[in-house]
Amino acid sequence: TDDMETCVDENQFWVQAVDPIIKTVRFLTTHVEVVAEKLNVMEIPTTQEANMNSEYEVGFECEIRPTWDVDAPTPILPKKEAWSFENSIFKSYKPDTPALLAKCFEKDWGDGKIPKAIRNEEETSKVKEICRRYYPKIRETYKYYSAVNMSGDFPSISLNSYTDLFSGQCNIVDKNTLSLSDLDVNFITTNQTMNKYRYRPAKSLARFEFMEVIVRLSLDKFCKTKICDTPSDAVEKLFRDYLLTFMNQFNCHEFRKEYLWNEECDTVLKNYLPVLQNVYRRYSGRYTLPSHAR
Repeated sequence: TDDMETCVDENQFWVQAVDPIIKTVRFLTTHVEVVAEKLNVMEIPTTQEANMNSEYEVGFECEIRPTWDVDAPTPILPKKEAWSFENSIFKSYKPDTPALLAKCFEKDWGDGKIPKAIRNEEETSKVKEICRRYYPKIRETYKYYSAVNMSGDFPSISLNSYTDLFSGQCNIVDKNTLSLSDLDVNFITTNQTMNKYRYRPAKSLARFEFMEVIVRLSLDKFCKTKICDTPSDAVEKLFRDYLLTFMNQFNCHEFRKEYLWNEECDTVLKNYLPVLQNVYRRYSGRYTLPSHAR
C-alpha cells in the first residue's frame, strides 16, 4: 500500500528482510561476516502535506550511512595498562611481618593465664618459646575456626568448633589420656577470665584463649598421665604428634595470592565498591561511643 502504517505496527522500527543481507566487514584485526535479517524502517506518509511536491519527491534530506571500508587500516587503540597489585583495590593491604607476628604473640601471651597453669618460671619460659615458634600455625588455625561457626558478633571459636577441632580432626581424645569431659573442662577453665576486653566472647574462645587451651590440653594429656616429665615436653609432643599435620593446611595468605589477588576479582570489587561502602557505613559503628571513630 501507499501507507507504511498498514504494513508495520506503529511501535515497530524494523521489518524482517525478505532476503537476508550478508556482508563481510573488517572489525579491528579480523573480518566478520554480518547477516542482517532485520531492517530499519522510516515511515513516510504519501500526502501533499507531508513535504512532498507535485512530482512526489520527498521534501527532506537523509544522508545515507557511508560504506565501511574493509581495507581501512585498523584504528590504533590506547594501550591497556597491565594489571598489577600496586594499582588494584588490594594495594592498601598490610601483610603479616615478623615484627607484627611478634607483637601479636606477646599480646596474646600477656592476656592469657598460661604462667598460672604451669607455675614454674623456667618451664614457663620454655613453653613460651615453643608457642612463639608455632604461633603462625596457631593464628592461622584460629582465623579459620573463628569464622566458620562464629559465636556472637565477633570472631571466636565456639564449643562445637573447639570439639570438632581437637576431637574430630586432631584426635587427641582417647580412653586413656584425655576424655571428652576433660576437653570440656579445659574449655570452661580457659574461658573463665576477668579479661578487660569489653567485647570478648563469654562462651567461646578468643585468640589468646585458643593458645592457652592448647597448653592446658597438653598438660592434661601428657603430664597428668606421666607420659611427659615437663610441661615443655608435653606442649612440644602435642604439636608434633597431633596438631601440626592438621594446622599446616591453613594459610589465608596463599588463598589471597592464588584466588583473590587477580584482575578479575579486582574489576568486580571496584564495580561494586560504592555498594559495599554504603552497606559498611550503614552497619558499622553499632557499638561505637559518640564522638569516637567508627
